[in-house]
Amino acid sequence: MGLDIVELFMAVEDGFGIYIPDAEAQEATTVGKLHQLVFSKVSKENRDVCLTSVAFYRARKALMYVSGVPKQQIGPSTSLERLIPQQDRATSWAAMEAVHTLLMPKLKKDLVSRRVEFPNGVRSVGELAERIVALNRNRLIAEYRGWTSDDVWKTLCQVIIHQTGVELNQITPEARLVDDLGID
Repeated sequence: MGLDIVELFMAVEDGFGIYIPDAEAQEATTVGKLHQLVFSKVSKENRDVCLTSVAFYRARKALMYVSGVPKQQIGPSTSLERLIPQQDRATSWAAMEAVHTLLMPKLKKDLVSRRVEFPNGVRSVGELAERIVALNRNRLIAEYRGWTSDDVWKTLCQVIIHQTGVELNQITPEARLVDDLGID
């Protein structure tokens, strides 16, 4: 196996928290075979847990901490502007990340006005929860519900894209890692 393919398998191992022996890696010649291999090695508890709900409750706890607002007043449609005023936004955002220990979307900083704005598309607590899931999907899946075949596929595609730069439409179960995707 060439260096690129070794790096891909190392990234897959890191991304899923698994170990793939060399003999098994050599058999995974297509994306579909690699998917089957990874899926066979990850936790498949598949508890019925909504990841957005998990992210919402963790974000709400963090918002309660930074804003002092009781949980009964923080729902999915609650405006972040109401909970985190402009003057405290950067500090509160960092404190929230520390409290719930999940990655947060980056705030936008306007260099001219010196205002700190919420990320695009994140105006409510519910929208924040959805963005937190997007940034922490692998971790939340591992912590709360185990992996589904679809979770493994989506994550594997992202690892391949990140490692190789190939386009998503090139990644199919039949795509050969070396011949079709150019990973040597």
